[in-house]
Amino acid sequence: MEDSIEAVDFISKLSEPILLHRILSFLYNKEIARTSVLSKTWLQAWKTVPILKFDIRAIILENSDHWRNVQEIFNLFEQIFLNRRKQIISLIKFKLVMSYNLSIDPESASFMGRCIGYALERNVKHLKIRFGPTILAERHVHCVPQALLNAILVQDLDLSYYDNAISKLIFDLVNPVKFHVRNIARLERLEIEAPNLHSLTLHGSIWASVLKVACLKILKSLAVYRAPISDKWLQVQFNKFPHLESLSLRECHILESIKISSSSLHKLCIKSCEKVARVQIHTPNLHIFPYRGDIISSSSNDLILLEIHLYIESNNMEISWYIILIELLSKFNQYFKIVTLKSQTGESYIIPSQLRQLLPPPLHKVKELKLSTNSGGKCPIAELVDAMLGISPHLERLYLSTYVKSSFKGAGNVVTAISYYFDSREL
Repeated sequence: MEDSIEAVDFISKLSEPILLHRILSFLYNKEIARTSVLSKTWLQAWKTVPILKFDIRAIILENSDHWRNVQEIFNLFEQIFLNRRKQIISLIKFKLVMSYNLSIDPESASFMGRCIGYALERNVKHLKIRFGPTILAERHVHCVPQALLNAILVQDLDLSYYDNAISKLIFDLVNPVKFHVRNIARLERLEIEAPNLHSLTLHGSIWASVLKVACLKILKSLAVYRAPISDKWLQVQFNKFPHLESLSLRECHILESIKISSSSLHKLCIKSCEKVARVQIHTPNLHIFPYRGDIISSSSNDLILLEIHLYIESNNMEISWYIILIELLSKFNQYFKIVTLKSQTGESYIIPSQLRQLLPPPLHKVKELKLSTNSGGKCPIAELVDAMLGISPHLERLYLSTYVKSSFKGAGNVVTAISYYFDSREL
């Protein structure tokens, strides 16, 4: 008798919680709907999944010939809401992305309001909303539901506006532990009161002229991106957060001097703040310090860093620039345990030979060093290794990663990541 192998659908035999929370949670609703034809188990999972992701923009772009008008899409989602109400299905996460190209009409704004209303009605915990530029036009500013501005049970609130009309947002948030506000083009006033907030992200190229934050005494993480904040603003606001553990400042082009004193701060990230010339920190518990930009003047006390990531970049790498670079690295030499240096080509860390003969190696106490470059080939590997040994002559381990572009017939250019490891004691 020949052995027979019977095909078994092991996926459909998984317990329902696994299907709901692990597999379907990574998909948008259009993709989830496709799985419903696989079996009755998948169909039931789709009907009861506690995560909804509606990307109106993607549906319109991918199916422009199928949908006669956007109202048909709205009606489909409304039917999903109705069915879920009847079955009293819970909702943990809800994401809504409105189209950039929807016409300006009250129905679009009303639909968005009903979606948010349904999510709040089901006591959603994680809510992410992205509005297109035409949805929030001047005469439809009211479409941001008041219920959203006073979301009581939401724990993670993420709002993205691509709009030129919203002028005022006031949030009175009781339970949220994470709050993200992104891409607010002409916001004049932003007020946030959230006594239980742990994480706050503010992202926008045009800053609110009036920004008030209250009752954020347990805030642990603050990230500010592309914001015209001043030195004074940062110092005043920072003092309001006595338990802050992580501070990230990126592309804040007005900042010139950063002065921070904190015993709770564990991570400080400063990237592409082009005018920053001085960083003065008193942070005895700081462990991680990623920095990207030109050379800065720095001072610190009682600093023991577990990790530091430096991406030094400049358009003027003359002898005087390298002297300042050596002085900077020397200041932090005793604080480093693991050093990661990053550069476009690696040239910024190749100390000129005349300086290597005159000045002591800046990182002579460092035992482990990593160098990462974005464009391999411009600097030979041997030259980069020699440069790292010149900076840190007592290295025991050196990691070097780079990208190499190769050309293959019929395949065009291929970019490959290559990593090297050297036991410097054998070099």
